[in-house]
Amino acid sequence: MIVVLLGHWVFLKEVSVTQTIPKMDHLACFLPGTLALDVFHYATEHFGPRAVQPHLLEKGRASELTLAHKLMQSCVHMYFRTSSDLAPEIVRFNARGLLDDQGSTHNILRPETVESLYMMWRTTKLQIYRNWGQRLLSAFYRLKTPYGFGGLHNVNRPSSKRDDMPSFFMAETLKYLFLLFSSDSALPLDHFVLNTEAHPVPVLHTLLALGVKWPCPRGTPPSGGPRTEPSEELLTALQVLSQLLDDGQKGRSRV
Repeated sequence: MIVVLLGHWVFLKEVSVTQTIPKMDHLACFLPGTLALDVFHYATEHFGPRAVQPHLLEKGRASELTLAHKLMQSCVHMYFRTSSDLAPEIVRFNARGLLDDQGSTHNILRPETVESLYMMWRTTKLQIYRNWGQRLLSAFYRLKTPYGFGGLHNVNRPSSKRDDMPSFFMAETLKYLFLLFSSDSALPLDHFVLNTEAHPVPVLHTLLALGVKWPCPRGTPPSGGPRTEPSEELLTALQVLSQLLDDGQKGRSRV
């Protein structure tokens, strides 16, 4: 993919072997969060645990965070331009902005935009990301059914509900919405990494603080820069989790 600048909008253009295609999938909206997370860890290493904006960073990192914000604007605009406030699966774009992709106007409750809003909020603490998240939360809530939440066959027809709810809606979309409006201590990003399915995994120095030995001979925690130590509350929670996993393993071995 390549970045395309149209006026004050920034998009990702799809690139194939023979051509470039002026379309952007909702799946690509994870990228603002990935860029923000890189800045988050850079800022944590150099400044300690604090919110940062571009004017506090050196040129390269400032450009990275600015690009993340511009892409984030485009991703949320994919939602706000429709009748339902929900994004279609794919949008196309030209010099005038976003256009519907007639074969991909459905919404299946994907998490990527909410994921990026969470990462942008945690990195910058700018209220705009929570405001955008609140609007998305309201749009998702309007899809509530007696037995769950259903997507839309057409985002410009709010009554065209689908009769299914993907598992990633609860595992990822709702989790990121919860984290967006929670305190930092709910999931400290300097102690955990979230995998592609939003499962939190402790990072190396957090495991070492628990006394878990790293099996690889060259596996040593990164050095340099200030780092917060895991809180007693976090260590206790991890110890409980470890015990539950051990108990579950013993239970399976007896079957």
